Amino acid sequence: MAKKNKKNSKINQKIRKYFDDDPFDIGIARVGTKTLVELFTTLGIYDIDENRDMLIKTARMIWSEADSDYRADILNFFANEGKVYKSITPKEPNIDREEKIESLLAQLHMSADEASLLKEAFGDVRSKKITIEKIESKLEHIRYDAKKRRLEDELEGLFDIDDSFEFNASLKYSIYGECFHKIVTLNTKSYEYEHLQKTDEALLIEEISQEKTRAVAKKQKEIDTFLQLLNRPHRYLSDNEVLSSLKTSPPKTKLSYPNIKESILTKIISKELGEVEITLHAEELLLSIKEKFKLPYTNNKTQSYDLELHIELNSILEDIWKGESLDFSQIISENKKEHEEQFAKELESLVDECGTYATLLHLSKEALYGKVYDIALEI
Repeated sequence: MAKKNKKNSKINQKIRKYFDDDPFDIGIARVGTKTLVELFTTLGIYDIDENRDMLIKTARMIWSEADSDYRADILNFFANEGKVYKSITPKEPNIDREEKIESLLAQLHMSADEASLLKEAFGDVRSKKITIEKIESKLEHIRYDAKKRRLEDELEGLFDIDDSFEFNASLKYSIYGECFHKIVTLNTKSYEYEHLQKTDEALLIEEISQEKTRAVAKKQKEIDTFLQLLNRPHRYLSDNEVLSSLKTSPPKTKLSYPNIKESILTKIISKELGEVEITLHAEELLLSIKEKFKLPYTNNKTQSYDLELHIELNSILEDIWKGESLDFSQIISENKKEHEEQFAKELESLVDECGTYATLLHLSKEALYGKVYDIALEI
């Protein structure tokens, strides 16, 4: 729980950058309605009242109740937008506050740059809330951030939100008599806050450099093993498609296997399923196939519909690259059953409702269903 709270605290601090150093609850009130709607869409929240006051209220509620992953998504949204929502409240100088800050700073040893950053950090804080302990804590944080930036510059990478060190490496691909290098984004293990803060910089540089070397060697071994196990000829991919997929696969990805272009995936899957529409997402594949539903109380009449299948992209890429059979039967059966049972239930509810208005007609089930089909369905 302590680790989770620490992660939330880091996110709370970082979000201030985009709200003119105000906390989320205050800064979010300055975000435009259109941007708020885009934020909820990014979070996968669509069914929401687009009234501005309700959007702000909901955003505050989500932020206060969300876990660190949700908060990280919100932080990433504003980081990608790159806009700072300036405060419209005038910041009046407070002589007492400035004098108090100066007197407290005089008790500590720091550089001119650190003193300037501390004055800026406490420039809007009420005088009675400024204490030597808070200034010492902020100074510690400033020095920690500066230390991380120096490490990032020296080690040519950056610390991600979990304090894993992310960096780019050039890795070798040797296949089909061709050799080429690709830039791949890798990560070391995560480092504890206390370790980064208290360990000598030179020791950290040596330690993280060794971790980078291990990460590169591990990834290179994975690539070599993967390429050695590829069959030639490949069951699904031509030599050119293999090379193209390897070369165009993005350097940073959560996938365990090289991505394959949507057009090639469509060709491969169509051979297994016939006519199919494919939409490729970062970690998911959406398939849409034609299916038919036998309508109740008819002489084998059917209703055509599109069945959508959500498939984990990494799973299907693994099967393709390993040349294994693509078996969609189970997922089609399960989704078809669920979809048609829900349709039948809704259809029955509609027919029953219509039946309450047609009691005087004394229609049979077959006749009643038939009339609903004539009006509601294209058959």
